[in-house]
Amino acid sequence: MRTKLVPIVPIGLIALALSACSEGGSESSSEDIPEPRTITNIDELSLPLDAYSATLDEVVTYQRAVDIIQRDCLASFGIEVPPQPDEFYAQQRERLSFFRSLVGLTDRDEAEQFGYGTEQAEEEEEGGVRSTFAQLSPSEEDVLDGNVDAYNGQTVPEGGCAMEATRQLSPDRVDSWVPVTQSVYVGEEDMRMQAHFAAQADPAFSDLNADWSECMAESGYDYADPTRIPLQRSAGEALGGEERQLALADVACKEQVNYLGRWEAVHIKYEQEAIDANVSELKETQERLEAQLELAASVVGGE
Repeated sequence: MRTKLVPIVPIGLIALALSACSEGGSESSSEDIPEPRTITNIDELSLPLDAYSATLDEVVTYQRAVDIIQRDCLASFGIEVPPQPDEFYAQQRERLSFFRSLVGLTDRDEAEQFGYGTEQAEEEEEGGVRSTFAQLSPSEEDVLDGNVDAYNGQTVPEGGCAMEATRQLSPDRVDSWVPVTQSVYVGEEDMRMQAHFAAQADPAFSDLNADWSECMAESGYDYADPTRIPLQRSAGEALGGEERQLALADVACKEQVNYLGRWEAVHIKYEQEAIDANVSELKETQERLEAQLELAASVVGGE
């Protein structure tokens, strides 16, 4: 483990989950879905559960705080880790987008330059910025992860420096890790994903994907929905013309059918239903998140 990041769920795995959900879930209707707005920028998406989740900027602030605490903890054992450059956090801001993991490519420039990317690509090969924690030796990683009881004659905190960051950013100073992401948790249930699964079963969502698929077919592509487009190359392979054309067609079709606007409208219905069914629990979630963000801001501000 390097530095604790919140993973993005791969689109392929989401596709499998959605398929299972739609096959075994209850029937849904398209009643009470608001009129869609026209949206072409993913950052314009606005949903009811946003009130209970962190913004991307807040996620990055929390990650900065985690990194600061981990670096300070490691330094107490004589292990020096340089601060992350600002470019690293800008990169993480894009990679930690919850909505991007569900709708895929929506930006023409990104499609033109990067296509669909590669699985577990080396960051240098993708033009990215590596975490400064990547320089840790195996024995130093053990201190971060808590795989040793002592190092350089000092006792390693339970769970290592990674868990020490979790404790310091927890309002009740416990070891349980409640992630600061764009997801919304009630217990172990991710309300955002549950609402997404429910939206997937709605006929309006099926109609949306059918319209996108029909548009893609006009360009010679046969995909049922955007989550069915697999990665086109392995790590280290250069972006080719065929992948670029596919990615640009994907984005163009999303714009043509107002994919983001209609996607948002369906999700508004089911996120509001999730809120109505979990009012008191979500209040606790919101209070904990606010406390975590306050702690993170104080750490970043006091660096």
